[in-house]
Amino acid sequence: MTSSNNGTTNAFIWDTSASQLLADSTHDYVYLQGSVTPDLQINLTTGTVDLLIQDQNANTRGVVQVIGATSSVNRALVNYTDYDAYGNAIRAQGQAAEPGGVTTQETALNTNYVDSTPFGYGSGYTDPSGLVYLVHRYYDPTTGQFVSQDPLVDQTASPYGYAGGNPVGGVDPLGLNTLGYCLSIQMALVGVSFGGGACLNRTRDAPDPRDDIGLTWTLNLAGGPIVGLGPPGVSVGIEVSNAHYLTDLKGFFWFAMYAFGSFQMVVFSNLAPPGKKLIYGVAFSLAVEPGGGTYGAAVGTSFTVLTKFNSPLVANPARWLWDGLNHANPLDIVGGEKGALRTGATHLKDIHK
Repeated sequence: MTSSNNGTTNAFIWDTSASQLLADSTHDYVYLQGSVTPDLQINLTTGTVDLLIQDQNANTRGVVQVIGATSSVNRALVNYTDYDAYGNAIRAQGQAAEPGGVTTQETALNTNYVDSTPFGYGSGYTDPSGLVYLVHRYYDPTTGQFVSQDPLVDQTASPYGYAGGNPVGGVDPLGLNTLGYCLSIQMALVGVSFGGGACLNRTRDAPDPRDDIGLTWTLNLAGGPIVGLGPPGVSVGIEVSNAHYLTDLKGFFWFAMYAFGSFQMVVFSNLAPPGKKLIYGVAFSLAVEPGGGTYGAAVGTSFTVLTKFNSPLVANPARWLWDGLNHANPLDIVGGEKGALRTGATHLKDIHK
């Protein structure tokens, strides 16, 4: 893939399955597992290796030279910037503009900065024009808008807006980044509850622009002052979590549940095991066949496996189904625009692959 700007042609190598840029005409890029933005860049001419520092919203704020031709700045911060709410680089919050930020090697404000990276705001790649490439559309920080219309404007009612006009809270003001629609079967006896189910889970409002979707399959076992008054109940419900990636939902979780008749609420967390970040969420469900109902509370553990839809032939119909369920959902519990990613990406993003 190539692009031209002011007579200069740049070549790009992309991993389309992960929407990750692996190389351009200047650098190779290295990603750690689960990273949205490169963690390292390697200059193809000088061999300089830089560590890219991001904040929790995947904005690149700093460049640390690990190894370079100028050895005196090895392991030193060689570029840094802050951002205003819409992604314009500034020296510090409320201070003078810093043209280009980390995407510019030297400016009048920072003449000592000797290196740069094209990755800046919102995990995006900064084009020489100053526009930020967010995989599906270009974003202009100076106007706080996308430069092309949202293909799903009939659903989002926001043709050019970024993060619903609220970039500060656009990552998700409740910290809830996945939303799943679930079907489960649960059985409660005296003092024990067990069951399983599946959720059609999708990333949304996360710093991950890939719009992942897939099925999470869960088995659970709990004990406590709980009793079931009928046969196993088939329930439908919703599940939200702070997981940025579907893979965060895999593995063992601890949970606490409360049940009253056909209604059930579950709060779950992985309790941040070594080497993993803290994942937490909540699920609500109603029994379609409540029988005599379930009453009481219990605590227990669950185990989840993931079937991620990578093929557009499966992923896109699953997204359409998720969109339909989301628009039928009377509760916009995750805030923002229903079915809209923080980046404003179209849900049909994989069709071009």
